[in-house]
Amino acid sequence: MHVHAHGEGEAEKGVLRGLRIAVELSVAILAIEAVGALLSRSLSLTVDAAHNVPDILAFAISLSALQATEKGTSGSFTFGAHRLEIFAGLLNALLILGSGIVFGFAAVEGLRFPGSFAGPVDPVWLLAA
Repeated sequence: MHVHAHGEGEAEKGVLRGLRIAVELSVAILAIEAVGALLSRSLSLTVDAAHNVPDILAFAISLSALQATEKGTSGSFTFGAHRLEIFAGLLNALLILGSGIVFGFAAVEGLRFPGSFAGPVDPVWLLAA
């Protein structure tokens, strides 16, 4: 009997490697921006650093789902683990929606109550970051 593949090629080594690199680069950028935001007291750099957290989670969720599909089919999972890709997409969409709501609320609050974040911005550290 011929066994049909169910798209296990989606979890190619190049795709998985690319997602791993995306996670690693995003974590490095988050660290640089977080330190720069702390030292420069820049609200915009702080928000940009915080914006990277949902990106890292989205990359990690996608990577995990693709790694699970790489295992292929089994007796109890005749379609493999491809449903995880659907759940990963749903979770990523909820993550984007949630972070949009949080950042949108922070933006409205910033307009309602203008003021300094933590003192004057230090442009040297801002540019360094």
